[in-house]
Amino acid sequence: MLRKLGMAVILALTTALAALSTPGAASASDMASGASGNHVASASDKGPVVPGGGVTYWVEKNPPLPSKRALKLAAEMEKSVNPLASGGGCENTAGLGVCVSWTNSQLKGDFYVNSWNGVGYYGTARVFIAYKSQTIYKYTIVTDHTGHYPIATHPTSGSGLGYTIVDTYSQSGSLLGGGISKFQYFP
Repeated sequence: MLRKLGMAVILALTTALAALSTPGAASASDMASGASGNHVASASDKGPVVPGGGVTYWVEKNPPLPSKRALKLAAEMEKSVNPLASGGGCENTAGLGVCVSWTNSQLKGDFYVNSWNGVGYYGTARVFIAYKSQTIYKYTIVTDHTGHYPIATHPTSGSGLGYTIVDTYSQSGSLLGGGISKFQYFP
């Protein structure tokens, strides 16, 4: 009985925290001026909440672009990568392992929290898949455990390259860091 009550309290706190700590979308002027976008989203910023493997994640209705830091890092990596490589795999950055793979004409991106260095305990993470010069938002999740977080997929056609971007935020919505995966070339 006590265990069930404890689990119910943890689930209620996680759900309440997710509603309060989701970083909101930065405006275009904020992005242009380099503002950090510390807006804490309201429940109206959230799409459907999807429970999965003991964690709660959701799709924001109006997500912001990935951080300028992540986009700059990706551009620098793209210049230095051999275009003939098949690529894929994980890249470790400040507490995260950010991964990408390609199977059955789909890019698959996910991440691992390896430590709380650069990742907010009970903060949030936004996951994006970059594909053919587009950055596609996939989901936002509460970072509440070390280990694996859900896989995001995106269909592909023809040939090209893709990678995963993860931005991490504190409970108050401040950008903490994040990382990008290696590049995946297909087919």
